[in-house]
Amino acid sequence: MKKCWKFIFAILIILSVTFAMPNCVLAENDNFNWEQFEDKHDGRAERAAKYTMSTVIEVIQIVGTAISIMALTYIGMRYMMAAPDEKAEFKKSAYIYIVGAIMVFASSNILAIIFSFAEGIAEL
Repeated sequence: MKKCWKFIFAILIILSVTFAMPNCVLAENDNFNWEQFEDKHDGRAERAAKYTMSTVIEVIQIVGTAISIMALTYIGMRYMMAAPDEKAEFKKSAYIYIVGAIMVFASSNILAIIFSFAEGIAEL
């Protein structure tokens, strides 16, 4: 259990450092001709990328949800079929499976939430 908390803490530190890094570019060129790019952007590449990413995220979300539901169903059936003395022993190991299934379900849905949030920012 102690290793699990250390791992979670390390992941949180890595994520916070990653998001805290500035994304500024100190490039300035007054001689650059911006007019060459005007009226040549039709947005087809953005629509294709958006459609592809939304399809991939939907597949990940469906697969993650299906896996977590199947795992929880399997755990529940195994618990119901176990003998009374095995149920106590099964409860000790079932928490790991339940937390894993919840994490798979949550991560696939959090990915979809992040994508929709980023999509809203991109439209500004």
